[in-house]
Amino acid sequence: GMLGFQAIGHFTVGNVPLRELPRLGGPNMMRGFVLGRYRDRQLWSVQAEYRHTLNRFLVAAAFAGAGAVAPTLREMTLPDTRYAGGLGMRVLLNRKKNVFLRTDVALNSNQTLNVYVRMLDAF
Repeated sequence: GMLGFQAIGHFTVGNVPLRELPRLGGPNMMRGFVLGRYRDRQLWSVQAEYRHTLNRFLVAAAFAGAGAVAPTLREMTLPDTRYAGGLGMRVLLNRKKNVFLRTDVALNSNQTLNVYVRMLDAF
């Protein structure tokens, strides 16, 4: 098996347009939350994923993440932290280029279930 970790911080100053504000969620970081559902001037997020090879073509995955957004760093509090986790399957499509079709099912701390089908790995 393989264990991977990722951490992201996105911190802004000045007058930032709404569409450029850091966004929590999406298919690559904090799977389980719709990208942009939570956005603000400051963001942090961490995630871990464990992958286990089942055979030449299939890889199972389990992942979990946590993160938060807030207007300022001082306003980031533990109760505002969002959590998500889930399970996935990777199907090898091209061995030479190591291209996988990825399907993930994730549950978030709002008790919402999301499904992702994507090419390439989350990280």
